[in-house]
Amino acid sequence: MRFFDTRMGCAVKRLIIACEQCCLKLFYFLPIKKRRILLCSFGGDQYSDNPKYMSEYLAAHYGQSLELIWGFRHPKRFRDVPDIKSVRYYSPRWFYYALTASVFITNTGIRRLMPKRNGQFSLNTWHGGGAYKRVGPDAYKLSEAERSSQHKYIQKTDLYLSSSERFTHYALRQDIGYQGEVLNSGMPRNDLFFSAERIARASEKVRQSLGLKGYVVLYAPTFRGNNMRGYKINYHFPYEQALAVLRERFGESVSILKRAHNGCVMADSSPKEVIDVSDWPNMQELLCAADMLITDYSSSMWDFALLGRPCLLYQNDLETYERERGICTSVDQWPGISCRSNKELLDAIRNLDERACAEIAGEHLRACESYETGTATEQACRRVIAHIEGKQTKTQRMIGRQDIERE
Repeated sequence: MRFFDTRMGCAVKRLIIACEQCCLKLFYFLPIKKRRILLCSFGGDQYSDNPKYMSEYLAAHYGQSLELIWGFRHPKRFRDVPDIKSVRYYSPRWFYYALTASVFITNTGIRRLMPKRNGQFSLNTWHGGGAYKRVGPDAYKLSEAERSSQHKYIQKTDLYLSSSERFTHYALRQDIGYQGEVLNSGMPRNDLFFSAERIARASEKVRQSLGLKGYVVLYAPTFRGNNMRGYKINYHFPYEQALAVLRERFGESVSILKRAHNGCVMADSSPKEVIDVSDWPNMQELLCAADMLITDYSSSMWDFALLGRPCLLYQNDLETYERERGICTSVDQWPGISCRSNKELLDAIRNLDERACAEIAGEHLRACESYETGTATEQACRRVIAHIEGKQTKTQRMIGRQDIERE
């Protein structure tokens, strides 16, 4: 057992964090810059996902009137990104911007050390839709200190985005215990799925860059365990058998792309015909290029359902995963065909009914009460601007009245 997982270790960790927070408060004399926005995606690993689409929208519509600053673990990799400043994540300079930004936008949780001053606005876009695997503290083997840290962060969050009513109920309210304001907007990264032109452009970009022709399958499983950076996982995916059956079904011109979840490494051995796209910066572009998605418990199935294309769920470890991680809703309600063995996966490919798959996807979106309309980016950015300009939304006024009534 690690020291910080022990009772004494938890106490020491809380003391260290408390001291760090006290030190940061010494700099609260620094004025908050009204139009400064600090963004982060996947803990500083990427320029991607919902924060990226919001950043680009804000830059395009509000231009030089806003100061957009991104925190990266390796800023030099992103120095050519237009319209933003980049800073090393959790460096002294990053803390300066964190202390003085009016708005903070992220798609994951952050450490309790992150300062939150009166007048600052914290928006969590999250990074998944639907309600599949559990996302709260019970889903991980968290120490007491880590549970406390997560609870503290949730208390600092002013607004979450939601993709659906089912996501709000299971992920936000039930799993992480968030009771604050929720914007029923959908996810900014999924807006492009509502434009045939943008879908075609993204697909062509991927296919040309990778030299793809014919039928394209994207295999994108989620992580296991606590998703430690660099964690290697063997998913035991039958690449060669799948390629053979795909060629029988769709012709010789077939490609399989494999993509590891952020922070993981896929340890499966695969033939040279399989292309590793783990470093491709935009998952949504890969989804646009794919004719079929094969995943397991990843919420990428939610995104792909918006395209109405076939999704297979390779869940050869379902019992173990359900016991160790937990799931929110029955797998039979998910927008894909559950395959619990290699044989079931290969049979599903042979007997694929694309029209039936589209119907399954559509029914799933309706059952979840989807909020996706292609306007999530605009809605979320307007909410940010409303904070910057000091305008209170209808939801905020309602929450304020409820607080007064409780008092």
